[in-house]
Amino acid sequence: MKNKSNVNGITLIALIITVIVLLILAGAAVNIGLRGDDVFAKANKAREEWNSKVEEEDRAMQELMEILSPNPNVLNARQLNENANTYFGWDVINYAETLPENLRNIEWQLLYAGPLEGSTEQRIYLISKEYVNYTQLPKKNEVSLMEVNNGSGKCAKFGGDDTNGIMPQYNGSSDITQERIKRLNKKYFDFLTNYNLSSTESGIKAVAYMLDTEIWSDYVGNDAEFAIGGPTLELLFTAYNKYKNLAGQQRFETSVNDVKGYDYTNPSTLENDTQEKNNPFSTSSIPNTSGYVNGYNIASPCGHDKQYIMSVNATGYVGAHSHYNSSGWAFRPVVVLKSDKKLEKIIQERRECFYN
Repeated sequence: MKNKSNVNGITLIALIITVIVLLILAGAAVNIGLRGDDVFAKANKAREEWNSKVEEEDRAMQELMEILSPNPNVLNARQLNENANTYFGWDVINYAETLPENLRNIEWQLLYAGPLEGSTEQRIYLISKEYVNYTQLPKKNEVSLMEVNNGSGKCAKFGGDDTNGIMPQYNGSSDITQERIKRLNKKYFDFLTNYNLSSTESGIKAVAYMLDTEIWSDYVGNDAEFAIGGPTLELLFTAYNKYKNLAGQQRFETSVNDVKGYDYTNPSTLENDTQEKNNPFSTSSIPNTSGYVNGYNIASPCGHDKQYIMSVNATGYVGAHSHYNSSGWAFRPVVVLKSDKKLEKIIQERRECFYN
């Protein structure tokens, strides 16, 4: 026969143990409740890391498939760069399809593909094949460039002086803050940084307008990362050197030794073969040049005068002009495609392709 006091003792011990276990569980539940946000944050982070790994593996698999089964007609920036003389200047016929209706008549061609100096990033750069119309130029704070009534409809002035027009809308070099945009004028902004300088001169204000990605956003469409109002001097020379396979003293080189802007070495005339219609550096083959348009603006300040910006004359001459009181200059906007975009050849004989 069992001793009653022993049974009661065992029951009491069991009760105490049960209470302790419940207290532990309650504490854990409270702790989880208090740290709920942290738990969910860790779960979300783990999911994001997992998705990132899956995307990384997908990209690696895609690259492997391209190596194992390459399509000779689909070319990335590196492949285009390796065959620059063949492909630079090709028409890119479908880029404008996703642009606003008033920009869909603009034709585009390949200006450059590959990395810029000091970078390993491979990108594809398109340039408008002709000068765009005055009405297609963007405004800043509802202020337009000044129309030039010479019959071409292509030319525009930045403003009459520093107190009216587009100039008062910008402060100068401080307006250009994005690193990806500074890289297009790398030597200039490196100079400013190294000497702790900035510029509020008229020339850099005009450049700030051309490099204002916000106002040029209508040119971006679905497949570009950003757009600007024209090539920079460094981009133009890098493209031309690669296109012509220039080396040594034959190369077009830039330097910056003054806050005003760029100097450059000869030869100062870009190839201007009117027979080669696909040459992206030719200007004489662009309609409405003679008597109407002197050439087009370059988005870089000139080191010879603080009021000047760089330009390419209709004869192919690389020079500069006063940003606001010269009336015969037009614009050839540039778009930079997203990093995953490629070009696909469709008509070999007519040198046409579309982005893929």
